[in-house]
Amino acid sequence: MTMRRMVWALGALALLVVGALPGCKPSLPPTQITDAGLGFEIQDSIFIDFGPPDYLIGMLLSDHTGLCDLLNAGVGLDNLKNTNSLALSFLDAVGSSTAAPVTPGVYQVTVSFLSLPSFGKWSEVYEYSSDETCEAVNPPLGVDGTVTLNSIDRVDGGHAVGSYDVVFTTAQRVQGPFDATWCNYTFVLDGGTGDGGVADGGTNDGGVDAGTCY
Repeated sequence: MTMRRMVWALGALALLVVGALPGCKPSLPPTQITDAGLGFEIQDSIFIDFGPPDYLIGMLLSDHTGLCDLLNAGVGLDNLKNTNSLALSFLDAVGSSTAAPVTPGVYQVTVSFLSLPSFGKWSEVYEYSSDETCEAVNPPLGVDGTVTLNSIDRVDGGHAVGSYDVVFTTAQRVQGPFDATWCNYTFVLDGGTGDGGVADGGTNDGGVDAGTCY
């Protein structure tokens, strides 16, 4: 995986969104996140496999339902109001510019995949909340801890199951399980528009106007 591909793929992770393709059902009952003081109930959980050459897994746990559909419709988190989400990503770095497929194991939390202290299994974690105008509200970033991936099944109806124990920049600690459903979504590098292959006049969000707030 080249640095350019890594930077692009990390940008793609930021487009994890909310919708409901057939088969994309909430995979967890409401679970109150209280240890970190984040205070929202997980209503839907999905994961996306970016595949080779990036070998990145992006996961989203949110209080907004229908994550998979909205993602495929090009609706981003920055288009949703009053929404709270916990985003986790997984990378198994096996060289200075190469990665291996994500497999079960313990992933150490890092602030950035672009400056890893060593090879191995790593996870980026952040919490994203938006207000009534879709503006982000003080999103804390994971700085320490681990994310444990117990199993992962990349097929229709497949799940990624595990747990997280993460300390954020706010000194808050988040602990909890996840059971995310695979979202059949392919983010295609599209010659510079950066919107998953949709030429949308430069809004760079897969066809949804940047100023739209739902």
